[in-house]
Amino acid sequence: MKRIMTILFLFMAIAFSGCASNKDKIIEPKTPGEYDYSGKGYLESKITYNGKTKEKNRIDTIYDENGNIMYIYKYSYDKETKDATCLTTISKMFYENNKKTKEVNYTKEDGSLKKESKTEYKYDGDKLSKIINYLVGNKESFYKWWTEEYTYDSKGNMTTLTHEMAKDEEWKGRCNYKNLYTYDDNNNLIEMHSYAKYSKEYVEDELYVYTYDEYNNMTSESFYTGRYSSVWLNEYKNEYKYDDKNRETVMIQYDSKDYETWEMCGKTETSYDTNNNKTSVVKYKGVEPYWNYNGKTEYAYENSRIIEENRYDKDEVLAYKYEYSYKDYN
Repeated sequence: MKRIMTILFLFMAIAFSGCASNKDKIIEPKTPGEYDYSGKGYLESKITYNGKTKEKNRIDTIYDENGNIMYIYKYSYDKETKDATCLTTISKMFYENNKKTKEVNYTKEDGSLKKESKTEYKYDGDKLSKIINYLVGNKESFYKWWTEEYTYDSKGNMTTLTHEMAKDEEWKGRCNYKNLYTYDDNNNLIEMHSYAKYSKEYVEDELYVYTYDEYNNMTSESFYTGRYSSVWLNEYKNEYKYDDKNRETVMIQYDSKDYETWEMCGKTETSYDTNNNKTSVVKYKGVEPYWNYNGKTEYAYENSRIIEENRYDKDEVLAYKYEYSYKDYN
């Protein structure tokens, strides 16, 4: 059975936002497009287009018999054909024992393909242990650009991630960083410490803290920064509530007040139908109990497939409207 899904972007008016400093920026519209799947459910072709100009871009993907991606072809809009027929890049993947070992990217210039970059993947058993990225220099020879290394605990949880630029003296801060991960007995991530190399040594830069309930649902996530201070400074926090079916129903957002205390700034309420499909997401600003309505998104389904999505701003004006259509065929 082969399936096509189409997302149709119908209308755009005004976007809406939540707590600005809580990384809840203005909601951007989804890119309308068409998605073509193989009989095994692999995405073979993705066509996206500008809702105003209708100019298209297309990505075609080819798989091997094991479902591994072998080639990715990207096409841009051609004004002469008025379709996405202008080949721009090709990505070629290599595998050993169903594990990707290399990816080579090519760009099309002046009618010919030229190498642009290469990425190599190393493993320790079944776990990815190292990624090495290369760019193309003179005479199309590759030179190392960055590396990323990973370690894991006995349960398979990632414990460290280290990202280093090849020319350390030219890249500081977030270009060179190390993340340390800590888990509870249920393998839930509870802390992530991030260190950045702003000088010659790594210094504490960011801290993420997570809590969970007895059902392993995340109940809170907090973000702190230590970049400009000797102590951790509050940045933002989210708290989550769930119903008896472990579905997220409420999210409370907090901003930092003077980087020391949390100040409530927003709330999101989510509703579901009897089939566990999300039917509405309502946003509020302010402080409990004095919430100010700040927009909502409503969803409609047919046979458990989403067929319509409507987003409204705080004045109940339709901001974005999407329609989804499907086609099944042998």
